[in-house]
Amino acid sequence: MKGNRLEKMALLLTDYCMEVREAEKVLLVSSFLAMPLLKELYKICLERGAFPDVRISGEGLAALDYQYGSDAFLQSVSPFSEAEFGIFHKRLNIGCSYNTNELAGVSSEKQAMRMKASGKLREVMNRREAAGEFSWCVTAFPCQASAQDAEMSLDGYEEYMARALMLDHDNPIQAWKDFEAYQQGIIEHLRTKSEIIIKGVNANLKLNVKGRTWVNANGKGNMPDGEVFTAPHEDSANGWINYNYPCRLFGQEVVNIRFEYENGRVVKASAEKGEEAVLRMLNMDEGMKYIGEFAFGTNYGIERFIRNGLFDEKRGGTMHIANGATLEGTGGTNKAPVHWDNITEIQDAEVFADGEMIYRNGKFLFI
Repeated sequence: MKGNRLEKMALLLTDYCMEVREAEKVLLVSSFLAMPLLKELYKICLERGAFPDVRISGEGLAALDYQYGSDAFLQSVSPFSEAEFGIFHKRLNIGCSYNTNELAGVSSEKQAMRMKASGKLREVMNRREAAGEFSWCVTAFPCQASAQDAEMSLDGYEEYMARALMLDHDNPIQAWKDFEAYQQGIIEHLRTKSEIIIKGVNANLKLNVKGRTWVNANGKGNMPDGEVFTAPHEDSANGWINYNYPCRLFGQEVVNIRFEYENGRVVKASAEKGEEAVLRMLNMDEGMKYIGEFAFGTNYGIERFIRNGLFDEKRGGTMHIANGATLEGTGGTNKAPVHWDNITEIQDAEVFADGEMIYRNGKFLFI
């Protein structure tokens, strides 16, 4: 990374996102490609009096799990992972892949086994997080594979990341604090609302969020961040939505997912491409047919779609819905092994809350 961006990013992650404290056990997870950032983070953690550790993933190992692993292996949870989620106070995962298509061609059935087994770790994470014993953050580091997915040069991708993370500000930490206050203004307006209706080219959907908590996604869990989200009542979704942002699921590209909901449950699902993978995900568990999260993207520094959900779901002018597991702090009750986000543009949509038009042309009308 050019100039002082590496130090800015490391300080943003340790001092704002994770708030690393003395004597805390901090786990840093990534590949060798992120070593410049890992070293800077490791140094700062030591300076803060924390106890950092690093877990490095090797190129191609995940594919070997599916090529040679038995069903029993794929349905198990690594003892190291169990210990990791049970012992560390802070966990930072830095996305930096050698090949974002590493699992292309791997059986979706086998990947579903592994995904369902990982739900046990989510349960541990949620329990410790609710008790104030654990927190996590997910971010990314510029690499060729992600730049290629985004159809950018590596330099161009780094510039894109800098704007999305506000590293182009003199003081990124203060910039994110100001952004948190902006999002809180949105939440103050939404928190008294009950019925949400989205009408546009990509959706005609009604949800009930009465009494549910809206969460300010301010960079403490994801970096970049930029969303306000809640969990609608589990039986309230009625209508349809088309997710026009493609994604990868079980190593396959999935295009134009469409869900139809009745009383909260997906009753019809299709996709222009990758429909088998979509149905596999929905049929993994009954809870996957219900909504666990409803969110508005608010980060207008994320300028365009880059095939990376960490960035794409935060983009201003988008909305995303997660089928499956409810996120902590929303008041939702849906249980499932996976939290599965899908994104759609709503720049041409109108959103109503208790009859009041609150959103049009990709922006909130009351801010």
